[in-house]
Amino acid sequence: MNQCKHIGNLIGPYLYGDLTTQEAEIVENHLNSCERCRLEVDVRRKVLARLAPQTPTPEERTRILLAVRARTLRADRAVAGAILWPRRAFVAVAAGAVAAALFLGGMWVGGRRRRERSA
Repeated sequence: MNQCKHIGNLIGPYLYGDLTTQEAEIVENHLNSCERCRLEVDVRRKVLARLAPQTPTPEERTRILLAVRARTLRADRAVAGAILWPRRAFVAVAAGAVAAALFLGGMWVGGRRRRERSA
């Protein structure tokens, strides 16, 4: 990193456009006369250009959106299954209880009829 006495800490703000007009002119004037600082600004510009957000092509965008949609649907199904499982278990238990009650009620009614016939 260049620590030129003239503009040392102004290079970053200069590249991001965070300097006042007067400060930017000072940096530009210095860059015209200092090759070390000019090279550093060029390197930092290239790095920033590589780090800048890239716009995907229409094909990439479609592929990304489809992948996100597929993952979202899988997650939604997993959540729905986790939510519905207790309900399904409750319905199964309730159905079993009703079936047991009907069976025992039938046994009771059948036993009563037998006793009435034998009496």
